[in-house]
Amino acid sequence: MADSMWMRAVRTIGQRLLAAFWSLLAGLVILYGNGKNDLVTLVLYSNDLNRVFITVALINSVINAALFLYVYVWLDAINNVEDPLNASPWCIPTGAVTIVVAEISYMLGLWPMFGFLSPLIVIVVSYGFIMSFHFVPTLGLLGNPIKRGKSRYVPKSHDE
Repeated sequence: MADSMWMRAVRTIGQRLLAAFWSLLAGLVILYGNGKNDLVTLVLYSNDLNRVFITVALINSVINAALFLYVYVWLDAINNVEDPLNASPWCIPTGAVTIVVAEISYMLGLWPMFGFLSPLIVIVVSYGFIMSFHFVPTLGLLGNPIKRGKSRYVPKSHDE
């Protein structure tokens, strides 16, 4: 029992360190940008980038964020839908398409300034963004089984 608790603690610490590494790396890439300006300023204001692809990427990113808020805040936290992903099955394919279009568009939009570094920049920033959610407290809103008085996880019986 103590060994499994120890291994769980080591795994959790390892996951947090890995998440911190990617989040820090993404922050440095965003902060460094092209060496003169940060990446956010470049994406929003630079004429050296391909503005059409940057605009398509930003629109798809906003759509993806809206889908996330719809499923995990509106359906799950506010309306207490038991299984929000099954209640809105169209969200998963829509989110997948929008994130793929956004990632490819960011790469193509950054290409005129960064060239072959564009895919690396987009991957590091995206992965760092996802990993940064390890450090965001849910405040009991998202994924909290106590909220509904029962667990979402139903273990399989050994008879099956």
